[in-house]
Amino acid sequence: MIKKNFISLKRVTLSLVISIEFLIGSSLIYKYYQNKIYDSNVLGTQKVSTIDSKTLDIVPSEDFKYYWQYNKDQKIEDNPDWLNKNVTYFINKNGLNDINDYQIEKKSNVFRIITLGDSFTFGHFVNTQDNWTEQLEKQLNNNIGDCKDKSFEVINLGMPGYDVPYIVERYKELGVQYDPDLVLWLESGSGFDRSVELLQPVIDLCSDLVDSKNKEKEDYLYCWKKAESELKEKYNLYDISLINMNYYDRFFSNIENSKVTIAHLYPLEKDEEDIYNLWRERYADVDMSLLIQDLDDKETLPDGHPNESGHKRISNDFFEYLINKKNICQK
Repeated sequence: MIKKNFISLKRVTLSLVISIEFLIGSSLIYKYYQNKIYDSNVLGTQKVSTIDSKTLDIVPSEDFKYYWQYNKDQKIEDNPDWLNKNVTYFINKNGLNDINDYQIEKKSNVFRIITLGDSFTFGHFVNTQDNWTEQLEKQLNNNIGDCKDKSFEVINLGMPGYDVPYIVERYKELGVQYDPDLVLWLESGSGFDRSVELLQPVIDLCSDLVDSKNKEKEDYLYCWKKAESELKEKYNLYDISLINMNYYDRFFSNIENSKVTIAHLYPLEKDEEDIYNLWRERYADVDMSLLIQDLDDKETLPDGHPNESGHKRISNDFFEYLINKKNICQK
């Protein structure tokens, strides 16, 4: 019972992280980027760093009104007060949070991995060189004697605030061209109920009303809660999962199912497990068995994101999985 309650508490905390991350990735861009720091009093005080609009490019399309990405070839400094240090993201020439620039054409001796996900894959609030994708690339290239004739590239397509449809769109736009040998999709827990396109219009309307009443900018979290509440009245978890399944279908139409691993950070709730089982049946060749070891307090930042040690743990789990189960040296 104690363990169950602990997991439940972590899920509540993660839900808050997801809401803040979503706001960082979308509504903060539109409404509040002129302000550097916001406070909320949910589950204690948390300070949220916004993203400078100059680093972003809003790219609406036929499917997505709010889709956005980072401008290419830039260095972004992030220094929220609660972090007590500066972190730097190196956005490469293709708009990815990667130290290296990767050529589109893959060399014959290269085993190429694409990583997908939200801020937990992007590496929010850690330096680029410390995120799990960079650490995994180093581990693969430095620790596999049997693969001495092979070089590994781990290309990070993670983006803060993205939901399943946006992640799929990013892979279609950028990932396909890299012709990956394997795709690792890290699911932070948001894939079951996050929907940017459904939430954002409610947040925008609410934010306009908040501004018109001259309320303080900290009320942004009120708008998130309002949007989330309205969404739950109109759509249940299964409804959102059907939307996501449609985009999974699009994703898997662009890649062999056997090349994809979807890993989870936290144990699933009962209703999530039911949906996940439907996905397992539909995408039978996709490996959805990997559960990243639960991160402890020493491996997470105050807002719930992995710190450098947490990213190292995630990297280690993926490394062991790739060596022992995928046996990538033989591919």
